[in-house]
Amino acid sequence: MTRRFTSLLFAVLACLSATAQVTVPDGATYKDFMYVYNRSSYVIGVQSTKIAFDGSDAYLDVTAEGDWVKGTWDGTKAVFPSKQQVRYNLYFMAASYVATNISTSGTLQTSYKYTALDSLVLTYSENGDTLRPAANTAALLSEAQDVSPFNVRPNRIYISPDWIVAPDKVAVPADPTFVKTEDGTAFDQDAYSETYGYGLIRYYQPYYDVNNNLLNLNKLYLNVYLDDSTEPMVFTKDTYKSLDSDVVNLPYEYDDDDDFEYWVTGNGRHALAFYTADVERIGLQSVYMGGGVEKRSAIVYYDFTNGTSTSTGITSAKAATAGKVAYYDISGRRVNTPSKGLYIKQVIAADGSKKTVKIMK
Repeated sequence: MTRRFTSLLFAVLACLSATAQVTVPDGATYKDFMYVYNRSSYVIGVQSTKIAFDGSDAYLDVTAEGDWVKGTWDGTKAVFPSKQQVRYNLYFMAASYVATNISTSGTLQTSYKYTALDSLVLTYSENGDTLRPAANTAALLSEAQDVSPFNVRPNRIYISPDWIVAPDKVAVPADPTFVKTEDGTAFDQDAYSETYGYGLIRYYQPYYDVNNNLLNLNKLYLNVYLDDSTEPMVFTKDTYKSLDSDVVNLPYEYDDDDDFEYWVTGNGRHALAFYTADVERIGLQSVYMGGGVEKRSAIVYYDFTNGTSTSTGITSAKAATAGKVAYYDISGRRVNTPSKGLYIKQVIAADGSKKTVKIMK
């Protein structure tokens, strides 16, 4: 009897919780924004998000993950009251903060002390491209509902958040780079493993263009090249089970917590798994489709045979031809099709440069 009563009580509480949470009404107009904030003095978060407008009402997705709060809108300013429930045990809170630099074991860090505010007030910047709160303001998710000073217990923190109108301009994306180990002495990449059946690439894909301007993440993609292929790799739905269809242009924010990962607060850090054996190098290229025009970064390669990264400087997939490839056995005799054993692979690029590596088949 007690167990049934407890289950019923939890069910009732869940229903009450669900009805208290904000939903965006049908017919509301959505506008695309880039959500840029700090999680700490050195950790930046960047996400694509939306704000919904319905007459004099505005709806803000605080986390960019479907946690909506409701406020008022007068065309230039939005006001979102604190203490709105966004999840079962979490509430939206606006707060001012005081930042203090402290030194711990010789490392300079920043400590934040929060004071709850009645509401988060966002006002368009003078040029109308950013909705921004007052200085030293944070948006929080908190288990506390008490708005008395210094009684905020944050679960998630968004320091000095900006909602920037998603740009739609022609731009050349900055080049990807490969992640290195913590000491910076080597690249942190995993070649294909026969034991595990896959390899893993860790990389940074910048969310800005070559002029350090923020890009629209909804228009930013990644192409991957294997070895000397001039055609981008196809992520097939048969291999990558989270995909509904085959994909060439991998969306910037795609994350399935398995084959693809994107760290929102990782300064553009990503990871992807590959399932092709005997891959000697992998190339990454950012593809941006802002303003209805496709622009590409250079193709940046990581070479598993020598642990180095190089850029071709090539921004066109068709121009990425590697020229001729030849194989030689250890006696120096040319072979058309290497079988098992040790071989010398020579790549003659389109510009006439040569690269020679040892390979094991």
